[in-house]
Amino acid sequence: CVDVYTREEDENGDSYYITVPFRVYATISDCLRDRNRQFTTLPIYAEAMRHTDDPDRFAREIHEAGYASAHDYADKVISAMRQYNLYQYDVAGSAPPATTPTTPSTPTTPAPASQPTLRLGATGESVKTLQQALYGRGYKVAVDGTFGP
Repeated sequence: CVDVYTREEDENGDSYYITVPFRVYATISDCLRDRNRQFTTLPIYAEAMRHTDDPDRFAREIHEAGYASAHDYADKVISAMRQYNLYQYDVAGSAPPATTPTTPSTPTTPAPASQPTLRLGATGESVKTLQQALYGRGYKVAVDGTFGP
């Protein structure tokens, strides 16, 4: 994870800022797999998973479950889906089955990360490796082995 200073919104739409840990992934595929795992296994998203055949309802349900802090998150997602005709990519029967996730009988421990957690001020080869990966994907970052300005 990396700590990110981010703008959040309360239920009235008023902004406030906090620093929160964000997950870091090596690839977009890794990110999407993890997001899918969260939606399909965490009980808070069970209601949303009952509506995988209705993208608008799904967006509203994940927001209701606490997925994003913006008070108008679902409206923004639905607007983008309409504006860019993203509904065309929905394929009947391609959504995972709507099942009710169950809580494991014993707590599970996440697998150890293959890379260390990098924080602002970190230095070294791990930072440089991340910077090289970001630079290679078109991000304008210095590849100097130092995390931060």
